[in-house]
Amino acid sequence: MKVEDELTGESWTVDSLAPGASETFETSYTVTEADILAGEVVNVATGFVTSPDPDDPNPPVDPTPDPEPTEDKKGHLTLNKVTTSTAAAEDGKYALGEIISYEITATNDGNLTLTDVKVEDELTGDSWTVDSLAPGASETFETSYTVTEADILAGEVVNVATGSVTSPDPDDPNPPVDPTPDPEPTEDKNGHLTLSKVTTSTAEAADGTYALGETITYEITATNDGNLTLTNVKVEDELTGDSWTVDSLAPGASETFETSYTVTEADILAGEVVNVATGSVTSPDPDDPNPTVDPTPDPEQTEDKNGHLTITKDAPDYPEGMSAGLGDVITYVITAENDGNLTLTDVEIEDELTGDSWSVASLQPGETVTFEAEYTVTEDDVTAGGVVNTVTGTATSPDPDAPNAPVTPGTKEIPVLPDIAGEQVTLTIRYFADGRKVFDDFTAIYTAGDEYDVTSPRLAGYTADQRRVRGTIDGDLVIDVHYTRNMYNLTITYVDQYGNQIAVPYTGRAAYGAGYSVTSPAVPGYYTTQLVVNGTMPGRDLQITVYYLPIPEEGDDTLVIDDYGTPLGLGNTNLNAGDCFE
Repeated sequence: MKVEDELTGESWTVDSLAPGASETFETSYTVTEADILAGEVVNVATGFVTSPDPDDPNPPVDPTPDPEPTEDKKGHLTLNKVTTSTAAAEDGKYALGEIISYEITATNDGNLTLTDVKVEDELTGDSWTVDSLAPGASETFETSYTVTEADILAGEVVNVATGSVTSPDPDDPNPPVDPTPDPEPTEDKNGHLTLSKVTTSTAEAADGTYALGETITYEITATNDGNLTLTNVKVEDELTGDSWTVDSLAPGASETFETSYTVTEADILAGEVVNVATGSVTSPDPDDPNPTVDPTPDPEQTEDKNGHLTITKDAPDYPEGMSAGLGDVITYVITAENDGNLTLTDVEIEDELTGDSWSVASLQPGETVTFEAEYTVTEDDVTAGGVVNTVTGTATSPDPDAPNAPVTPGTKEIPVLPDIAGEQVTLTIRYFADGRKVFDDFTAIYTAGDEYDVTSPRLAGYTADQRRVRGTIDGDLVIDVHYTRNMYNLTITYVDQYGNQIAVPYTGRAAYGAGYSVTSPAVPGYYTTQLVVNGTMPGRDLQITVYYLPIPEEGDDTLVIDDYGTPLGLGNTNLNAGDCFE
């Protein structure tokens, strides 16, 4: 007797089996994907026997099928995404521009072989394909993503990989693919603009303080130090009145502007110039569409407050050294100058000698006013030997610490000579140049009160500081006239034997009588006998010509004569062998 299990492929043989006797055999079978698709495992054992019955030597063998149901067909793919990077921030939130790394695992967690497995990461744009994936098998892929502004606004990065597969199950040839989302939190939304202002100028004063009327230049930088793009960026400098607009400013980007400001009197009183730029922006954050703008003040110190008035007094008709006489009328010119840095008001000027006084409602810094007063020389002035006139004044300053501005009075002293009308007096004029006398003294006798008019003699190469000495003589008088050297132009031209310019001319200036020494430039292929031009500057402009001749080639028996100074006056002459000039 032979027994065979077609499903497992095993078989057994029994030599003899008596009526009522039995034999038992064991076998095993592993369920296949085809069984799953069939829904059961049907196993039928077959056999062959030999009987002693001559009428039926091979009787039939009755099999007993024993079907076993299998699990339901399941074609299924699960996608699992894991973040493999770590956020730089301690709170685990990813910042704008930071890279998130992912590992995506595609697992066939069904019981059917999947083909044409396609995995796509819509967030990163990456995709992968696997031809076949057996039940329980998996494939792993890597990708990365850079956090965007949209992610910041959303508060997280949600990355879900998708896919598609083909299943051998005719009832469900394209089963669903289950993704596993892996959200990552992002940093908090932060729409923010910071304005920084830097002074780019340097105060003229050594102590770094700015003076009235001085210009301060600034550089204003608007920086998007948040993580959202800002639009409608408006920056305004209230101090200077300037403003600027930027359509869009990305995170980390900046724009720089320049402006300037002139220091005013109010700044001087305040002691500093405080310049704060302001601004406004629009943010895409719906919770804070108009975030605040942080300014950075950049104060500059100003010079000390100085309310001050200076009065000067002059008598133009009586220069230094000139005296007045009895009965002379002296015209005084009084100048009041605000030489401080604050506007002065209620300015009062008083000339005690003449009895005149003047009032000025307001005097700006740097502003001056001028008045005139007359005074007649008296016998008391003659006895005193002079007229001393001092002008005083008062002024009000806006400085609360010094409301009464200090005033520097102006004084003019004119000597008064005794009445010597009709007496003989001597006028002496001396002439100097280079610290020495250059002419004999001019001496003349006049009658006191006479006018004198003396023309200074000419000195070649010099100019007198007084070409005519004029005035009215009241006593013996000595006047010095000083001569200074004139400056003249020195021009040296460089030409070839045909008079063509061969080098850049030399131009310079020198004083009369001064020595000069100019080296002639080197010209390739030429020579000159005036390697250095020396001399003394005459009392006129001087022009000198330096001639250049070609350097003779080897074997040339022609002699070139450069003769500009001898009586022959040959100039540039070629002298051949046998020629003679006398």
